[in-house]
Amino acid sequence: MPRAEYVVLTLIGSAVWNTVLITAGYLLGTQWERVSDAVGAVSTPLLIVLALGIAGVLVWRMARRRRSRTLAEEGRVIPEESPD
Repeated sequence: MPRAEYVVLTLIGSAVWNTVLITAGYLLGTQWERVSDAVGAVSTPLLIVLALGIAGVLVWRMARRRRSRTLAEEGRVIPEESPD
């Protein structure tokens, strides 16, 4: 995904998420702690999944680069890959 597209989609997603949280906090008034508790309960598992996903992508990319290097050293043809 092009970097500009990623940034735009991230900004849109962040704006939606923040709007939902601010609206929920406003509507709940003094009961805002309920929103905080609910978000906190979801945040930890979400961060764990995100960290595992990032680790998986990094391992995959390192393996792909190592394979390309090995093929190049053996003189084999390396198929064209799209730029990251």
